[in-house]
Amino acid sequence: QMATQERKRRVKIAVVGGGPTGVELSGELKDFFAQVCGYPDGAYQHLRDDISVVLIHGGSDLLPAMDKDLRKRALDALHAQGVEVRLNTRLKEVGRDFITIGEKGSDIQETIPVGLTVWAAGNAPVPFVKELLSKLPPSAAGSAGRINV
Repeated sequence: QMATQERKRRVKIAVVGGGPTGVELSGELKDFFAQVCGYPDGAYQHLRDDISVVLIHGGSDLLPAMDKDLRKRALDALHAQGVEVRLNTRLKEVGRDFITIGEKGSDIQETIPVGLTVWAAGNAPVPFVKELLSKLPPSAAGSAGRINV
């Protein structure tokens, strides 16, 4: 039982971010796993039922910059491939072998054992940086709202 749980953890991948990078990566990972775990030629057929991909996105829709029809088609395609999609969900913590997530507007958190976490949610500066820059001389401001160091 313990060996099965550990194997499933090691081959569970969490992708954080439901923009184009996160959506494409999640789908491509499932395609790759279908090939390498598929019958009759897959070298890792024994892992077929253990491998999983979970996509975590803070918004209510994937691909928020795209039109509504494309967003729905992307969600449907990921579900059809077997990707677990968690919308309105924030990443709270990344540990060595787990992530902790929480639904927006709720204090309830869930810890998920994972083997790999991939950040695809962007890298915009936090609001604190904008506030700090407003108090620093203009020469401190770098590109894209960052602080020169």
